[in-house]
Amino acid sequence: MKALSAINGGLILRRHRDFNAIYASLMAFVIVMAFSLGSNSTAFASAEIGVSPLRALLTPNSSLKEIRISNPSDRIIELRVSWTDLNATNDGYAPIPIEMRETLSAAPFLSVSPAFFRLEPGADAKVTISINKSALKNELNQNSNRYIERRSHLLFSSSAARTPLRKAGGGLQADLGLSISIPIHLRFGTAKIKQGEKRMRAEFSASQLVREDDGTLSIETDVIREGPFSIFGKLDAEFQAKGVRRAKPQALGSMDNATIHIENKRRRFRVRLNREELPAGVLTLRYVGRGEYSGRIFNEKVFSISGPK
Repeated sequence: MKALSAINGGLILRRHRDFNAIYASLMAFVIVMAFSLGSNSTAFASAEIGVSPLRALLTPNSSLKEIRISNPSDRIIELRVSWTDLNATNDGYAPIPIEMRETLSAAPFLSVSPAFFRLEPGADAKVTISINKSALKNELNQNSNRYIERRSHLLFSSSAARTPLRKAGGGLQADLGLSISIPIHLRFGTAKIKQGEKRMRAEFSASQLVREDDGTLSIETDVIREGPFSIFGKLDAEFQAKGVRRAKPQALGSMDNATIHIENKRRRFRVRLNREELPAGVLTLRYVGRGEYSGRIFNEKVFSISGPK
């Protein structure tokens, strides 16, 4: 372990041997590998769907959102649309405890249309999400909280369907199925939503450098959410070498879709720096808002790097 001097706290170099790709669930294209069932033969086939955007926010003043689904594959896809509730973890999502569902789920206050559709190869479709205003009004009448946020996940799923595939020496039948979910946030309350969003802040804690198995460096940090809502943005890391005057800081790495959901106060993130060593200089880590927080800088932390010894 190699300690490095730092401004605003210690920055420690550690070797990391178990790095999980926890943000894979936020990819715009989801690749689903399906096991082929054939006579005395096995093979793999792939299908994919495009989803945009990967996150949506609804409020009483913005009560309708559209999600675009596309089919860039070469087969017909039939998709069912439903709601599911998930608990955010450092590694992605997990089934939600029953006791959390009553206060976290947004599904009782939202409607979605259509609930089923068919996409030809190369085609796309729109799914509309809207607020059930009567259900939301009843909730507001029974709740005096100034700020409330709920979240459910919109699930797109396709049942396995027999699909003919080409194979040298004869035909092959494969069972293909896929699913993807995206978070849908609902904010309401007795105060103005924009006022609550302006109160959002973030703090960095327990920051450290880690060395990946491929020898490159990453910076790992806890981010602590402060304020009434979830927080959404990206983490940027840049470096300014010591003794290089008038040079612009060099962008080292970035991690998009850095979210701390409403049920979590803290989450650990890792930004890959794509460097095996850093010379003496200053490393800056910045949490920049996206979506409704676009243009905001939630926090910025500066570390003084002593360089390799």
